[in-house]
Amino acid sequence: MVSDYHTLSNYNQLEYFLELAHSMEEICPNAWLLQSANPVFEGTTLISRYSDIKVVGFCHGHYGVEVLAKSLGLDIREVDWQVAGFNHNIWLTRFLYKDKDAYPLIDQWIEEEAREWKPKDPFDDQMSPAAIDMYKFYGRMPIGDSIRNGSWKYHYNLETKKKWYGEPWGGADSDLGWAWYQGNYMKALTDRSFKLASDKSVNLLQEFPPDVKSGEQHIPFIDALINGNQGRFVLNIPNKGPIIPGIPEDVVVEVPVIVDQKGIHPEEISPPVPKRIMNMYLAPRMLRMEWALEAFISGDKRILQEILVRDPRTKSFELAKAVIDEILALPFNKEMKKHYENKK
Repeated sequence: MVSDYHTLSNYNQLEYFLELAHSMEEICPNAWLLQSANPVFEGTTLISRYSDIKVVGFCHGHYGVEVLAKSLGLDIREVDWQVAGFNHNIWLTRFLYKDKDAYPLIDQWIEEEAREWKPKDPFDDQMSPAAIDMYKFYGRMPIGDSIRNGSWKYHYNLETKKKWYGEPWGGADSDLGWAWYQGNYMKALTDRSFKLASDKSVNLLQEFPPDVKSGEQHIPFIDALINGNQGRFVLNIPNKGPIIPGIPEDVVVEVPVIVDQKGIHPEEISPPVPKRIMNMYLAPRMLRMEWALEAFISGDKRILQEILVRDPRTKSFELAKAVIDEILALPFNKEMKKHYENKK
């Protein structure tokens, strides 16, 4: 129950994404658009449907696999793994250690160590009670931000959040967790950026050693595609094939791929995504994406009302209509109001 939306359809972001893609069609039609801004799922699907530009979505949520391996005391180099799903909605479909099923090692950790777990910060949730509970229900381990997107079961109030995501914050999506993010992480990032921009004595080669990789995939992706230095990535690409059976081919999925000068080559997802994850987790998330794109493309305000009235916190349809009108009346939403109120 976490949304990347600025509003229900994320009009501002989606409008910008599509405008950028259309500009690229005129200026650099053979270039790649590396989509990193959220919502990556909606954004890459929108661009791939309504533009001829080559688009690929990036995220780092799959590094939760490394957190999991470290928690279990495993050498990640000996782990054979696959994740599959949508951006911020991926699952550990394959998990082998030294060619043996490693899921029993997760069960052992739950039995022996889970009760001692405590988060290092609000975003440290890969081994949280919420993640374990989702694993027990779905049969596979959720990875990265998938854990934040479980269900209202984990998010009703602060007390509930603390139970599932740990003390003292209750995860990243509580008032306490988000205040930590704004007051600690973002402040530190801003302060460092200001220092780098204003202090002429700063040695940028020391701050950013050229031989040290950040862990983000963008530069290695370009290196693989242009220079042929083949690499394995987890990327967001259209489900052509399909890569994940049961999902339409014009929907973007997040899956492991091999990239070289010939292009992007998706791995076969083996074993496949379990049926329960497909039906009860991925299908509802895909519908939310389709609702958002339908609202954006059509400009029909009634779709926004329908989306909101399906939220369990909405008490009446009149309340849903009033909230949408109030959002559209905000001074900085002039363009969005024009978009949704001039179309039927």
